[in-house]
Amino acid sequence: MTQQQTTQQAQQQSAVGGDAPIPELRLKNLTVNTVNFIMQTLDRNPLQASVMEVAALIGVIKQAANEALNPPPAAEPPVTTWKDRVLAEEADLRAKLDKLNAFQHTVTFGSLPVGERGDLIAQGAAMASYLTALQSRIKRFNGTPAETEEAANG
Repeated sequence: MTQQQTTQQAQQQSAVGGDAPIPELRLKNLTVNTVNFIMQTLDRNPLQASVMEVAALIGVIKQAANEALNPPPAAEPPVTTWKDRVLAEEADLRAKLDKLNAFQHTVTFGSLPVGERGDLIAQGAAMASYLTALQSRIKRFNGTPAETEEAANG
């Protein structure tokens, strides 16, 4: 640690009251321009900084902290085989059908025009049929005994 860094750290510690360590949050998404802006604003007497500069500084810090504390979810691993794709399709379709079935038991669904309700019911029936076909394929490629015997005898 350089003499300047040691002096700055001591000044910061005395400013916050004693030897308490200052929490450090590494903000990945701060650009060089943003860091320079922050340093220039903090180097000046705070009373000389304009309200707009302080507001901008607070906004930049809040946004960077939010991004650092709430990173985007990790991407799902790519689906690689045809079996993986069938399993993913089945899970996705099952989730959508569950949501549609739940919606069909709401007041909102009941308030829709008759034609719209009929179309949603028909859509649910088609989705259920498609789901049954996918589940049948999954049973076969997983080697479910009853399905394997039917395929051998049929």
